[in-house]
Amino acid sequence: MKRLKIIYWTSTVLFAGIFGTTGTLYLLHHHTFVQRTLELHYPLYLIDIIGTAKILGAIALVVPKFNRIKEWAYAGFAFDFIGAIWSHLVVQGLGEYLLILVPFSILMISYVSYQRLRQQSAIPRLKVTQKNEQ
Repeated sequence: MKRLKIIYWTSTVLFAGIFGTTGTLYLLHHHTFVQRTLELHYPLYLIDIIGTAKILGAIALVVPKFNRIKEWAYAGFAFDFIGAIWSHLVVQGLGEYLLILVPFSILMISYVSYQRLRQQSAIPRLKVTQKNEQ
């Protein structure tokens, strides 16, 4: 379980750090993100929405409580990746954007390890309540 916790926290903090940073750069209207948004033919106000969502999602992933919000954050990041891949595929082709699979893989490692930790922590509680009921 200790190894699983290390994997979970390492991948989660790494992912949250990356997306907290990119979310901040979105909100600051960094020229790279402005240019990318315009190349994809999206309105510029979208980077404010995405930037805010990324920062809030990154915070939700590292806060130990609020499991339901954490699940929504994982789903939101998955939707973000699907939308990004689809947008780049339609407008520009995949090319260099295959690198998006790296943070997506980190997200999946974080999610899978999170689910396994939740399952493992639920098992002992279940056994304790079964003993008390007898």
